[in-house]
Amino acid sequence: MDWTNKNIHPSKVVNVGDVVEVMVLDIDEERRRISLGLKQCKNNPWQQFAETHNKGDRVEGKIKSITDFGIFIGLDGGIDGLVHLSDISWNVAGEEAVREYKKGDEIAAVVLQVDAERERISLGVKQLAEDPFNNWVALNKKGAIVNGKVTAVDAKGATVELG
Repeated sequence: MDWTNKNIHPSKVVNVGDVVEVMVLDIDEERRRISLGLKQCKNNPWQQFAETHNKGDRVEGKIKSITDFGIFIGLDGGIDGLVHLSDISWNVAGEEAVREYKKGDEIAAVVLQVDAERERISLGVKQLAEDPFNNWVALNKKGAIVNGKVTAVDAKGATVELG
């Protein structure tokens, strides 16, 4: 009945006596039933988003929820986009980086992928900034002598943070 509210009771959308515009979805002559669709007469918000936004576009919205796998951001058209944990920060692990955000925060992100058919929008926060690894590699070639700070040591070796 609605593109964005999947588990909504029909009484929240229509009332007895309402005149509605619907699309004929199926006709079962044997059972004498006609299936109708209300949402099909409205624009699909995921399709609209796909038509108006490209990969790399910047979007803004409020954080609607934070889960074990990422941050859901409310976007235009009443739909949500997901920032996966791996797309929150270049330098901080997702589980740690997500702690800096809370429900209701305004947040900017970059469109990574739009799958209107599956009703999924992938977003990234870290993509708003340049990748520090790529920047470092561009400035320091193989064979260069550099300074760094040892941040961990174990039996396999040492971890060095390069500036």
